[in-house]
Amino acid sequence: MPGYILLLHARGSAADNFGTQLDKLGFETQVAQSAQEALEMAQFQKFDVLIADVDDPERAERTLLDRIRGQQSSLKAIALCDFSRQETRMTGFDKYAQRDCFASVKAAIEEIFERRAY
Repeated sequence: MPGYILLLHARGSAADNFGTQLDKLGFETQVAQSAQEALEMAQFQKFDVLIADVDDPERAERTLLDRIRGQQSSLKAIALCDFSRQETRMTGFDKYAQRDCFASVKAAIEEIFERRAY
């Protein structure tokens, strides 16, 4: 299952925590603090999965997703979101995970890689 993950998470300690946990699962994880930084990283590294903390799913993160998929069409994306916001689930992300809940993120990643195996 391990692969390359781009984690866009502006909250420093949460990003470090998620990054460390992903590394322990065997993933190569790059952490970006901004959409611009994520775009720059995607120019030089091919990623299997983008995990993005979604504050405004219809704007910045969606534009970021479209731009990276323009470079890496096979990229899968997981939105870290607040499930109480219905509009969060109406974007182009492949999976959704509860913000600040690593078990939810892990389950979404496992589903993505399980589907690739078929």
